[in-house]
Amino acid sequence: MERFAQYRTMGEYSEALQWPARRWARDNPQPIYNAHLGMRVMVMHQLGELDRQYVDFLPWGYRPGWAAGRANMPIVINAYSLTVPTRRYYSKLWEYGRRCLVPLDGWFEWVKGAPHYIYRADGAPLFAAALTSVDPADLYRPAGVVILTRDDEGGVLDPADRRPLILEPVDAKRWIDRYAESRNCREALSLSLQADLLYHRAPDHVRDISSNGPELIRPRRDLCAAKG
Repeated sequence: MERFAQYRTMGEYSEALQWPARRWARDNPQPIYNAHLGMRVMVMHQLGELDRQYVDFLPWGYRPGWAAGRANMPIVINAYSLTVPTRRYYSKLWEYGRRCLVPLDGWFEWVKGAPHYIYRADGAPLFAAALTSVDPADLYRPAGVVILTRDDEGGVLDPADRRPLILEPVDAKRWIDRYAESRNCREALSLSLQADLLYHRAPDHVRDISSNGPELIRPRRDLCAAKG
């Protein structure tokens, strides 16, 4: 997954996840319809004190400190879910339980060069499992986020694409529980979204990372159904 939309407010995502109602100190600077590498996106986690719910706006991308400056070790936006616990690139994030969620409203896949937008048939938000380099001891320290993808599935439309690991709200809440057992977190890495998905042809200019607006997720052709 290289692009996604995140246009709802923090309050709407919180309600869908059944987080306690509260007034958030900040919200989306603007709705995002074409998130890409390096863009600041909304991230939900419980890595701070007192098990509170936190919202951060972090760059989409991660590279461990020891890999900085190495040409063959780039900043990554996706990580294969089932290998995350054992790969050195992500081992510290997994070991220290730096689990989080990236709420999104849909994502894009390309079929023969043509962009398609994928989203829940019921219109509800989606919650992608992710890892972050947020440091609970210093929440103001620069950090990034990497979204997990299903190892055993291709994209919804393109078998060669990477499908985000989307969790149902109840599983998403368990995923970010900082006291969750490692075994339960590993089980979450193989979960599947049970809801139906829809997709439609999206405008070609979604390829341009500078493009951002609701027109990017509007259909160009009739909707086609796909099973999630």
